[in-house]
Amino acid sequence: MKSPIPEKDQHFMIDEPLLDFISDFGKDKTVLEIGGGSGNLTKFLIKKAKKVVVIEKDQRFEDELKKIGVEVIIGDALKLNWPSSEVLISNLPYKICEALIMKFLRNDFEYIIVTFPKKLYEKFEDTKAGIFYSEMFKIKLLKEISKDSFEPKPKTKSVLLKLERKPSDNLLSKTIEQFDKKLKNALRESFCHFNMNKKEATMAINSMKLNDEILSKRIINLTNEEIHEFIQKLGELPKNYN
Repeated sequence: MKSPIPEKDQHFMIDEPLLDFISDFGKDKTVLEIGGGSGNLTKFLIKKAKKVVVIEKDQRFEDELKKIGVEVIIGDALKLNWPSSEVLISNLPYKICEALIMKFLRNDFEYIIVTFPKKLYEKFEDTKAGIFYSEMFKIKLLKEISKDSFEPKPKTKSVLLKLERKPSDNLLSKTIEQFDKKLKNALRESFCHFNMNKKEATMAINSMKLNDEILSKRIINLTNEEIHEFIQKLGELPKNYN
């Protein structure tokens, strides 16, 4: 087995009862795993899931993962289009954790099971991703995880979370899903999704009375205060807009 490289944010889960517990969430499902590494979790998932696809950036682990019997995609999970899967189950690389969970917004998983740095979880509601997730997901803490569950030990304690998408097909969810677009463009496309033409969409955006600086920013670059203002103004629109 090839060794993890901590400098690459590789901390492999070695707690077998915990791995078994996590893999239960993949029973009879098609599963996407990000960062399979040496396959510690993958080996448990393949025994229970209908199908497992692993995205792994480190090419050293490609052959090991393929020997387990899963489909392997070598590449950067932040840049790739993800294959369609029912659930995502992953011991996430913590350095790109927040960036990855923004990408979850664009994928229609039944639920997501992920390890998460405890410090980030404790302040999650104050992050951009946390504000969006509180609107679109139910977040459940499943377990707190000791540093001893990993090799090498990470610097921070961890938690295991379950994220379930709230039933939603509304202006807010459609807009947030376009987090890398300018707010005004994302809003226009969202209004048009709900059967407005472009002129009507522009009138609706103007009626929100957001300043041009906010409307011209990409959603991902909005400050927390600007996100809260945009969500509030969206909620104040007449019901026929939603």
